[in-house]
Amino acid sequence: AKADKNLAAILLSAGASWVCAKSWSSDASHESTSDSPSPSSSNSTWEAALFGWIVGTGRADSNAGSVNFRGEFSRAARRAELALAGKICNNNNTDDLRRILGRLPLWVTFPDFETCRWLNRAFAKVWPRYKRLLAAEIKHHAELHVNRKLPEGIAEFRFDALDLGATPPEVSGIKSYEGGGASEIIIDLEVRWISNAASVLAVRLAGGAVTLPVECTEVSFLGLVRVALRPLRDHWCFFETVSVSLLPSPELDFALRLLGGGDVRTIPGLHEALEEMLRRRALSA
Repeated sequence: AKADKNLAAILLSAGASWVCAKSWSSDASHESTSDSPSPSSSNSTWEAALFGWIVGTGRADSNAGSVNFRGEFSRAARRAELALAGKICNNNNTDDLRRILGRLPLWVTFPDFETCRWLNRAFAKVWPRYKRLLAAEIKHHAELHVNRKLPEGIAEFRFDALDLGATPPEVSGIKSYEGGGASEIIIDLEVRWISNAASVLAVRLAGGAVTLPVECTEVSFLGLVRVALRPLRDHWCFFETVSVSLLPSPELDFALRLLGGGDVRTIPGLHEALEEMLRRRALSA
């Protein structure tokens, strides 16, 4: 894989050289009135080639750059990919959907999953009101459960601010099970959330009185949520309990930065401890 990346970087740099040289030499030939290339045109061609090589090499260096750059780039690519698939999840033109390389909604490839545009439209209307209540619940329960078992090196964790953003989660596929038994209803929901949520975490390190403000942004989620209504009853509201759970292998991603633009990775062990703690608690809630 590393060799493939290096080869791609070399080809990219050579391609950039050729494109720049071709374009600039074409411009120079149009400006020249003589049949043979002028010395200035020739120089422009070689300068263009040199410029293209520098651009390509710079791209190659970026691909071989820091873990932070690669992480930010891949996160942005995943968010864009999920957002694109989410936008077309209600589109019935499967030919357009097949042009997307991945992240297709489940109803595209699994006929037992269905679209639910009506549910997304309804949820979008209630989201501005519901998100405030949900944020308060998340803040209360997250602080309670996280502080019970903090990772080594962290003495206290709390939310200073939590905003779930204007973009609600979307249900991109729904499936109901007919063979679940006469006393229960089981529904699986494929949930996507490419959010503009933002939160500020106050993290106090062990052995110190300083509390660090850490910003959590670029949250994205993709996973299957199972809703079970059981047991069914003969009177309102026709079922006794609602059970909500995450099925295995959900995808959760987010970015952590020190408030003000600093890199949280400059503090040894903090980024890894926070990321593992938040991911574990969020997916086990």
